[in-house]
Amino acid sequence: MANVLTTNPIYLDTFTDAVLFTGPVTVRAITWRATNAKDRLVLDDRAGNMIVEIENPTANSTQQAIFPGGQKFASIAITEADGRYNTGDHALIYLV
Repeated sequence: MANVLTTNPIYLDTFTDAVLFTGPVTVRAITWRATNAKDRLVLDDRAGNMIVEIENPTANSTQQAIFPGGQKFASIAITEADGRYNTGDHALIYLV
């Protein structure tokens, strides 16, 4: 499959350097499903500052970052080298 940026939730399964949102976006939650232990999702802003990091402690597990009321980010990007990604990993970003 490929990243789907036009739905809610946003679906990510291809982790290459990419800007997902160039402007402000409000996120309700992020779900990270990883196939291997220690796989790590890292999302940055466009300036390269880490805004979210989620690491799975065990294989085939799911972790979440939940932002009650929503968290506003100036932008969201993926820098592939920051995370630890494997085939089958995917993330869902739920927008407000």
